Amino acid sequence: MSKKSKSKRIVQQGADRLAAEDRASMYMENKERKQQDEENRTLGGV
Repeated sequence: MSKKSKSKRIVQQGADRLAAEDRASMYMENKERKQQDEENRTLGGV
């Protein structure tokens, strides 16, 4: 395997890893936001 293709593979793996972390981060943020919304809804009702 040449150095060029090895570098491309490493860069692509890094980009894939960052994309996966972004998706996981967005999922956790949405989950936390949903949980906070539920907590706020139950506090103000009669």
